[in-house]
Amino acid sequence: MPPSRRDEEWIAGNVAAGSSEAMARMMLTMFLAAREDRFAGVDPLLAELLEREPRGIADQIAAGI
Repeated sequence: MPPSRRDEEWIAGNVAAGSSEAMARMMLTMFLAAREDRFAGVDPLLAELLEREPRGIADQIAAGI
């Protein structure tokens, strides 16, 4: 999904605040991915690499991590 007009305004605001356009666009890609639920799934390999089940952000906040 390409950036919307509102996204372009967000980029312009970050550039006006001192960020480079490249950095603002890179940050926007993270927000766009979150908006599209691209971080919703976890590959089973993550648990294998961690040698434990991964924790969600709510669990980490509750544990004070």
